[in-house]
Amino acid sequence: MRPDFVQVSLDLLCGWVNELAGDLPEPVKVPLPGGDFQWRHEDEDARVLLVCKSVRIATAISGAWTLANAGVPLEAGTLTRLVGDFSAEIRFVAESIVEGRETRAQREFREHFFEPLPRSMSDFLERERRRYVSRGEIAKADRRLSEKAGVDADLQADTSAFIAFGLDKYVHGAYETAMELYHGGHRRFMLEPGSSPPPDAIRRFVGSKTTEALQAVAMAAMALGRPDIAEAIGRHLDEVDTNVSRTGGGTRCDQTPDN
Repeated sequence: MRPDFVQVSLDLLCGWVNELAGDLPEPVKVPLPGGDFQWRHEDEDARVLLVCKSVRIATAISGAWTLANAGVPLEAGTLTRLVGDFSAEIRFVAESIVEGRETRAQREFREHFFEPLPRSMSDFLERERRRYVSRGEIAKADRRLSEKAGVDADLQADTSAFIAFGLDKYVHGAYETAMELYHGGHRRFMLEPGSSPPPDAIRRFVGSKTTEALQAVAMAAMALGRPDIAEAIGRHLDEVDTNVSRTGGGTRCDQTPDN
């Protein structure tokens, strides 16, 4: 996606995610120790999981775009790694809804997702001994979907792994990522936000990840029984591909959906 289309796409993405959230029952306040509370849904199922992952993919890609434009390219790269994870998880869970059944890994992923955070050291240590669903298990859904679509599953898997490997270096602070900030003329690292112009490469990459985020939310919409939203996302991506500025449909992040 060209950078000049990213912001309008992000505004629409936020609106579409809020439309999906509006179809769920209202969450309720659950009391916490100390008088605090958290919002939770009474029926914590795969539909709620899909909406929550869509929320996180929207915030991750929006944050990456903000950082890319603010001259903080490394942390923008870090957030785009999350977009890839959330996108894979959305496809993983959406498959279980569409198929009408869960694999063991999908069931465990759903159960782990809704577990409250540990409130004590003993609870934390108990969970540390558990086996959580791995990225490899999640990726198996992509292989199944690729095979059904007649796509080269091996090439798709290798491409996704290659991109994820590179982005992992931003998450883990690899040597080459740190050296991207070195300025030979000044003989110092450019650590202050905006101390160097936003690299076009990272802005273009965030643009490509914006497309990935939209495609993931479109799949979530189909699984959640909202083909109208999936079709609106598809039309928008088609317009972007043909360089048409008219977008139509959806609501902006700062607007409330009709439903």
